[in-house]
Formats: sequence, C-alpha cells, structure tokens
Amino acid sequence: STSGTHHRSHHQHKLGDSNVGH
Repeated sequence: STSGTHHRSHHQHKLGDSNVGH
C-alpha cells in the first residue's frame, strides 16, 4: 500500500514538472 501511494505522488510531480518545463 505504501509503495502504491509513493508511486502516485511521483507520477503527479513528474506531470506537473513537464507542464512547467514546456
């Protein structure tokens, strides 16, 4: 369960970073 939550957080952060970079 903990691993799933961590993965979700990382995915969301990456998405936001990509949006800002572009």
